[in-house]
Amino acid sequence: MARECHKWPLEAKLEAVRARQRGLSVEEVSRLTGLSATIINESLRIYRKYGVAGLQAGRRREAPARKSAKLIAAEQALSQLGPMPEGTGIGKVQGLLYRLGFLKVSRNTAARAAQAQVPQAPKRRRRRRNKPVQVRSFERAKPNELWQTDIMTFMLKGQYRLYLMGFMDDNSRFLVGWGLFRYQTTKHVQEVFRAAIEKHGLPKEVLSDNGRQYYSWRGKSQFTDMLRKLGIAHIRSRPYHPQTLGKIESFWRNMWQECLSAVPLSSFEEAEQNIREYVEHYNFRRPHQGIGNLVPADRFFKAAKQVTELVAENTAKVEEQKPPLGDYKLPTYLVGNIGGKELRMVAQSAEVSLRDVAVEKVELPGEVKATGEVGDGRTEAKQAAEPPGAAGADPAGACAAGVCGGAVQAGGCRRRTTTGAPPQAAVGPVERATYAGSDGHGRRPRDA
Repeated sequence: MARECHKWPLEAKLEAVRARQRGLSVEEVSRLTGLSATIINESLRIYRKYGVAGLQAGRRREAPARKSAKLIAAEQALSQLGPMPEGTGIGKVQGLLYRLGFLKVSRNTAARAAQAQVPQAPKRRRRRRNKPVQVRSFERAKPNELWQTDIMTFMLKGQYRLYLMGFMDDNSRFLVGWGLFRYQTTKHVQEVFRAAIEKHGLPKEVLSDNGRQYYSWRGKSQFTDMLRKLGIAHIRSRPYHPQTLGKIESFWRNMWQECLSAVPLSSFEEAEQNIREYVEHYNFRRPHQGIGNLVPADRFFKAAKQVTELVAENTAKVEEQKPPLGDYKLPTYLVGNIGGKELRMVAQSAEVSLRDVAVEKVELPGEVKATGEVGDGRTEAKQAAEPPGAAGADPAGACAAGVCGGAVQAGGCRRRTTTGAPPQAAVGPVERATYAGSDGHGRRPRDA
């Protein structure tokens, strides 16, 4: 009715109102002005309540719509998560609310909550000329069943080229190892791979392209020979078909858009530092829509089920509250597995519980012997003594438990001119020392 009433000019509606005030009936006014009886009565009601300005703007709501408790909590959670880059999509906002705000909301609720928090980029009209190609996706059922590996290259200040090598777990999208080098050689790939398996164990299969660092048509390459000695199957993608390595290719795109191209890099050391911070952010803080808005560490360390239950419990508590809702604070959790039992620590209520659950055993990282077997595992002191930023550096650094402060924005790359509040949500397993710190927030000090 508001749209129909708004179509008529102000002069016609005002004339109908004045005719009714002079004592004419609705039928007589309708014959004189051509307006329907419904529009005449609606115009008279709006004029009596809002005056001429109401007729000009159309019908107004008598009372503002009441916000639900979930919407209020979502708005407050976004304000605590810090600034977001311009043009952040609704799907990413929904993922941040799910994983870091512990709220499961619809896309409409996320869009309404993000109106005041996320700056909207100007919309561009996109014309799709061809029908999109249907992509066939695959995913391994468990972590460490398949690792994808690829090499990304970029120019450093237009002076010389750098090569970034990485290994990603197919099931969880967790980057298990990476290394930055001036040259792309097989020895560098082997160095990154050895560092990754020392920290996260042996995968069953490795998927790569047909690059000379991984494969040789004249015989078995050094990388293939190393995998054979370790008992790992080597799978190669089809030539000129990068979609097979789509998961790690997507990671390279996100890193370039959110980190490498966002901040000008002046040196090799600065590039390595920014990449290390982004990898930590990606593994432990960045929700991934491909795995149900969880972070890669949730799946890799088998804490996804616990996180999902915590989100459902917290969402139910928020829905039970009636408006007006008080201040919503991001809950702080620490979950994991100890001795085959589920661990949950809730910082707000100081609750610690151990429950018997059927949890798959997670093999601790160990040294790789000459025979290709995994040893009993290195001490955590040796892990902490490793220099950060080396080839295959442990992605679990200062942001291992999902708590990282300083000047790291939501994009995961360090900015020189911005400072964000430390996030409060900390969810992660406690299988490794990087998840159980001594400061009470699941955070360990930086390596000396």
